[in-house]
Order: sequence, then structure tokens, then C-alpha cells
Amino acid sequence: MILVVPVDVQIRAKRFRPFLSWAAIVVGMTVGTTLANLTDRSLGADYLGGSLIHASIWRRTSAPLE
Repeated sequence: MILVVPVDVQIRAKRFRPFLSWAAIVVGMTVGTTLANLTDRSLGADYLGGSLIHASIWRRTSAPLE
């Protein structure tokens, strides 16, 4: 949810707002780092394994692009 809000607000903005862009970037980096640390430290998977885990979850939960 924390990742979705800044990205959604930035997409819906009628003009470019630097603060919204940087907020979306910072939140995205923070979420990515947190997920990487979770898979590396808690699940025991290295970064490649974590990337494969997250990619498979993303692929299963995302609608196909048409």
C-alpha cells in the first residue's frame, strides 16, 4: 500500500511534480531493499534466488499486458 499511493498520485497528477516523483522513487527503493533483505536474511535465499522468488510471485499475480 505504501508503494502504491505515491505512484498512483504521480500517475494521476495533471502535471509533473518533482516531489511526487522523488517520493515514488524513494518508496520504491525502500520496498525493494526490504524485500531483498527479507529473502536474503530470513528465507536464506541469495539475491539471485530472491529475484527468482519475487519474479515468480509477480508473474502469477499480474495480469498479462495486452
